[in-house]
Amino acid sequence: NGYTAEVAFDGHLIDDWEGLEWHCRSIAGAFGESVLPVVGVVEVEEELVEATHLVAVGMHITELLDHVEEDWMGGRAYIPVEVLDRHRISEDTGGPAEFPCRWHNAIREVALMADTLLDETTTLVRRLPRRAGACASSWAEVHRARLRRITSGSNLRKSAS
Repeated sequence: NGYTAEVAFDGHLIDDWEGLEWHCRSIAGAFGESVLPVVGVVEVEEELVEATHLVAVGMHITELLDHVEEDWMGGRAYIPVEVLDRHRISEDTGGPAEFPCRWHNAIREVALMADTLLDETTTLVRRLPRRAGACASSWAEVHRARLRRITSGSNLRKSAS
């Protein structure tokens, strides 16, 4: 297998949190920002754009975590190398099915960051039109529920069977 940690843009490993955030901002953050006028935002303020990006990053990290086993088997890893190293995961380690404890701890660490980023939803609720704010709040809760499922280890147990 060997983890090559493909990133959509340049094929380099994601070394650290900043690299993961850049990757997610480039995909989900840009999309979130482009939706602001569609949901009725007339004046796009810096604080709203930043909150939109942070929530989108949290949501995208959740999506990435939900597919760790599948990505690993395909030679991709979106968990930063610094996290993989901290939990003694390398290209020779094997996937989540073979070493569930190491992977669970690495996934949990990244999930905590995603959950923290989702806290910016409070800024969105304050700054977005009412319906859009309610929608953002609901989506954040959906992603938090996914993070709880992911960190419960159920996705690792499923792939081990």
